[in-house]
Amino acid sequence: TVIRTLGLANRLEVINPDDAYEAALRAEGVPLDRKSLLDEYKPLKDRYFSAVDSGDDALAQSLEPEYLRLRALLSRNMQLFAGARRDARARQEELLASGGEFLVDGTGGNSKEILKMSGRLKEAGFEVGMIFIDVPMETSVARDRSRGERGGRHLGRQTVERSWNSVNKNKELYQNYFAENFFYIDASEGEFENSIQSAAPAVRRFLGNV
Repeated sequence: TVIRTLGLANRLEVINPDDAYEAALRAEGVPLDRKSLLDEYKPLKDRYFSAVDSGDDALAQSLEPEYLRLRALLSRNMQLFAGARRDARARQEELLASGGEFLVDGTGGNSKEILKMSGRLKEAGFEVGMIFIDVPMETSVARDRSRGERGGRHLGRQTVERSWNSVNKNKELYQNYFAENFFYIDASEGEFENSIQSAAPAVRRFLGNV
């Protein structure tokens, strides 16, 4: 929504590994709702190995096909996720080498990775900035749940909270690093539109300098 509202997709190539990841999941028929998949897999896995350990071969054999099916889906899920991230990094490298302008749409949880890439871009002569979208925890959880209900990706509260915490602990670090090129968006209810309008002039100035 922020990218669209600020008109950034018309100016910059947007790199979002989640787009390729979700498209690959759909293409291969792997469920997008990873939370439900794990909720189904974990108790079945425990039952299966309990049967194996206790020597209940009949029960183990009856559980094995579904256990293997779910395990394969989860494994393929992670393979596709890793592949999408790999492709996104490769595209960043291509644009770094060619001098192309781009925007990486991500969560911001891995500060070491972000600062390392930003440092390389600066050394190559790029102007680098960050748009930090501050979404309240419960809003993030609710959006994740809503996506799952609509048939989209669903990670579950625990994963969302872990991601949210990893992002927000980096806020001050990003503010200091990107300085005047740190653009803050308050996505809380009632503040989003005003925050977008407030940040837009600074974003336009940044784009004018790129």
